[in-house]
Amino acid sequence: MNDEDLGAGAPRGVIIHYHLFKNAGTSVDAILRRNFGERWASQEYPPRLGIEAAREFLIANPHIAALSSHTLLLPPPKIPDAEILPILFIRHPLDRLKSAYLLEREQRADTVGVRLARENDFAGYLRARLEIPGDRSCRNFQTHRLAMAEPENGDTELARALRAFDRLPFVGSVEAFDPSLIALERLVQPWFPDFRVFQTRENVSRPPSSVDERLTELKSELGEEVFELIASANADDLALYQRALDRYSQQGGHDQRLPAPGTTPQRDTAT
Repeated sequence: MNDEDLGAGAPRGVIIHYHLFKNAGTSVDAILRRNFGERWASQEYPPRLGIEAAREFLIANPHIAALSSHTLLLPPPKIPDAEILPILFIRHPLDRLKSAYLLEREQRADTVGVRLARENDFAGYLRARLEIPGDRSCRNFQTHRLAMAEPENGDTELARALRAFDRLPFVGSVEAFDPSLIALERLVQPWFPDFRVFQTRENVSRPPSSVDERLTELKSELGEEVFELIASANADDLALYQRALDRYSQQGGHDQRLPAPGTTPQRDTAT
């Protein structure tokens, strides 16, 4: 892909992937990397300075077509003569937390999460993190991050997150991953006509199973009390998860299969 794909005089298109922890972000990054090569970048930023730092990076590197970050916060930076396409995915919060726990148990980093994961079973890890003041990693984490896209204006965090969900150009569902990717492809192709999505499963911590099966296992593992505690602490995330899942159920596309990496898809591209 090159800038000529955009047409003479057209604004520059830039994808920003807000890589929420354990929300299929590594798979999305694999798609971006394959499509853009050296025009894809991954950057991490300090919370208070991230938006301006990302803005400066993108201005200084006009060849960059896609940027991924775990730590960059919404709203997206504003770049002269550029159209920013923010993308992110939502996942069932309890399923996400189990994946996060399993990953942190294997990591060698010296962080609070890694230490707690190594020292506790899953129930103990959740209890410990919920007791840390201001720790949002196990308490409506996705709602918190999405709500940052909208001004407070006296609204609840969930109201702002749902407003952002409706206004952002793309919010995908991990549980409806293939239909989400097809929608992502359609969003991106006006800017990058050669952009293609494909089947990929990167950084997966558990064997494939349905979300209902995994939640049944979680309830058995955690016990009724802790399961209800963590479900209550993530009630807003559960509402957000359902909104994302409903979007792709209503749009259809579940019968469309993604191609393997490196193959040319043959599917209906009608909107």
